[in-house]
Amino acid sequence: KNNNCLISGDKFNESDIIENNIITLSCGDSFKYNYFILSYFISKESNKHIYCPYCRSFITNVPFIIKTKLLKKT
Repeated sequence: KNNNCLISGDKFNESDIIENNIITLSCGDSFKYNYFILSYFISKESNKHIYCPYCRSFITNVPFIIKTKLLKKT
């Protein structure tokens, strides 16, 4: 829906796509994952429900991204 993070204003680039660093909410708004998670935890402290930080629509689910790196045993 959008070509840049609606929190930071940063444009999405190829590395964001490759590294799965873009999150799209049920309302269709997209954010860089690290900025969204920060806003999620800040708003979670003051609200029982979670809303999109841009359009304030109720978020039906929060898609968490778990990143792991495999380490080679030497």
